[in-house]
Amino acid sequence: MTKKIWIISDTHFNHQSIINDFEFRPYNYWKQIINKIKNNVKKWDILIHLWDVIFDRQSELKQILDSMWSWIIKILVRWNHDKNNIGFYLNKWFDFVLDEFKIKNYMWYNIVFSHTPKTDIELEDWYINIHWHLHTNSHHILKYTIYPEKYICYSAEKENYMPILLSNMIKRINN
Repeated sequence: MTKKIWIISDTHFNHQSIINDFEFRPYNYWKQIINKIKNNVKKWDILIHLWDVIFDRQSELKQILDSMWSWIIKILVRWNHDKNNIGFYLNKWFDFVLDEFKIKNYMWYNIVFSHTPKTDIELEDWYINIHWHLHTNSHHILKYTIYPEKYICYSAEKENYMPILLSNMIKRINN
């Protein structure tokens, strides 16, 4: 059976300001994320969580992850709100914790996953960059590059808090 690779990002569990002050997520956004992962990501699929998994009350992370992810392979690419050491996240149900992650030759593309967009200088030739950090402000990509076609900004808000298949994200490049 072929396993799928899914992408989710900036779940920001326990982040009140993301509801009230910016992005204006619905009050139950974290429950939507959990349910959509449970209903779509299947046993032994790979879920790449691109940064900012939990914002406040980090001691609750294991309980949150136990409710949905105990049977899938989980990779965390951590960043600005993931302030704990790697061991903290490995003990909270992540199988791998990295600051950057690369996949070579996936659907003819080399991919680098990062929190903030890589600059043109940082982005290696023949790579595309799947990133987050910009939330719904993906038009800010021009601050990082003159080649916006090499960048895919995953936005939980734009994706209705749904994990997205990596293959579907790559197909967007050609459209």
